[in-house]
Amino acid sequence: MKINFRRIKVKTAIDGEIKEFDVAKTVGNAIYCNTPDLGELEFAQRIYKEGEVEVGEVVAGGFAAQRITTGNLTVTDGAVIGGMTITGGVLTGKNINIQNGAKIGNFTIVSGIFSAQNTPAGIQMTLSNNAATFDSSGVRVEHNSGGYALTTTGNGRVFLTGSNFWVQCKDVDFMGARTWKAPGVFYACTILANGAIGKTWGNPDFYITRVTKNSTGRYTVNTTGSNGDYFVMITAYDSSRWLSITVEPYSEGQFTYKVFDVNKGMLDGGVIIYFCGMVK
Repeated sequence: MKINFRRIKVKTAIDGEIKEFDVAKTVGNAIYCNTPDLGELEFAQRIYKEGEVEVGEVVAGGFAAQRITTGNLTVTDGAVIGGMTITGGVLTGKNINIQNGAKIGNFTIVSGIFSAQNTPAGIQMTLSNNAATFDSSGVRVEHNSGGYALTTTGNGRVFLTGSNFWVQCKDVDFMGARTWKAPGVFYACTILANGAIGKTWGNPDFYITRVTKNSTGRYTVNTTGSNGDYFVMITAYDSSRWLSITVEPYSEGQFTYKVFDVNKGMLDGGVIIYFCGMVK
């Protein structure tokens, strides 16, 4: 099949009128002036002088157009598409703009979001021995070279929900935590026999504001940072005596406990207090 650049048919009117144009010299000049390739220079001269070339020659020599409509277009290594280049069967380049409606495999760009539209799909990213997989089974990070598998910065948050949530790990480190909303033992401390606050641990939003030694063996603890939904567990902090602890009815932000010996009655003694529940 041949293309005759001296008889290119173009629809020029709304009513369907078609005219023929001779673009051989224009096309020939355009290729000749914009290629350093000797083969394409020769090809441009043939178009300019003869006007008619085989389709195979157009593919081999090169063809410039702003729009090509076809049902099957194959490009091979070395092909240049805009600023992108086909290298090793991969489209390589630094600038690409994919807009709404574009489809990549089972994914569709919708309102600027990479979406699978409820269609089973997945993404796997691999670097050396590290692999991250995102699919219908969840998110998996393998190896990760000892780094952080999931990281957020700034005001980023991680929200995990589901019927079951399991955590299996060797170490848990809440580095720089400023809030703590997980249920469980969220705070612990020691109160010495004289009512002084000893060592503390846990949620930085919660703390003891004051400990009052009311009388022998009776102490009142005031706290802040809780919504009231917590319980306390208290154990004696004295290895030389067999002590028992009892807690009086308490309200939000305050509770009173008593230290006593079953034989000697009320006496002063140190304790360890565990706060269980969830803070605001």
